[in-house]
Amino acid sequence: MKRVLKLLTAFLCFYVCLGILLFLIQDNIVYHPQHIKTITLDKTMPKLKTVTYYLPSGVRLHALYKPPRKGMKTVLYFHGNSQYAEYHAVRLKFLYNTNYGLLIPEYIGYGGIKGEPSQKSMEEVALTAVKYLNSTGTPNNKIVVYGHSIGTYPAVYVATQSEKEFNGVILEAPFLSAEQVGRDMVKGLYPVSVLLKNKYPSDTIIQNIKTRLLVAHGKKDKVIPYYHGWELYKLANQPKVFFSSDTAHHLNLLSLGFDTTVLEWIKEKK
Repeated sequence: MKRVLKLLTAFLCFYVCLGILLFLIQDNIVYHPQHIKTITLDKTMPKLKTVTYYLPSGVRLHALYKPPRKGMKTVLYFHGNSQYAEYHAVRLKFLYNTNYGLLIPEYIGYGGIKGEPSQKSMEEVALTAVKYLNSTGTPNNKIVVYGHSIGTYPAVYVATQSEKEFNGVILEAPFLSAEQVGRDMVKGLYPVSVLLKNKYPSDTIIQNIKTRLLVAHGKKDKVIPYYHGWELYKLANQPKVFFSSDTAHHLNLLSLGFDTTVLEWIKEKK
């Protein structure tokens, strides 16, 4: 009996310590900013210029911006959880080579912006990016909101916060919530809802999107399982379209036909 109690005590200590460790390092698991930039766009995408604007709190933000041709739409793109805006801009060459505008905001904690990334800071960045586009003369009905991976949350969030409807919302490799991603990782061994600092609850707010929606997911995605995209799509209102690929993983949907789908879908609504 004593041996059993010792083993049980040791297991409980290990379980608790691992839970504490997961709580402490969760930001390192979620966010992977690279502060030293190794990619420049001067030759490949020279029309993308760095613009600056400010949060209401006074924090200075920056983004990559290419103005639209007069009367054309602008794509507001929220990138994934790694690297920096210039790194992700490269995958958007298919949008850059059109008459559409393009704005790629940088997150707090990324690309030299002071502060720590979080759900709240991403929400603030998203709202401020829309205000910036409005200030350039681009109304919401000329803005297509596009998010990839973790960037799908600020895309969903900002689309639910404005009284003026956007032209459309695109979600590439989205997730239901950080809580569900956590459950997938720990297989029910820990109370994820208690441990998480940031919930990113796209699944509870996506039904508030009132404009058209395009969702895409690859069935080989090992970062965010395919079912996340499909279940999120089912929660959303019409009109909506789902793009699926049997061979795509987390990063290559665009090279497997989704780029063409995006361009065709954007031009469907004036």
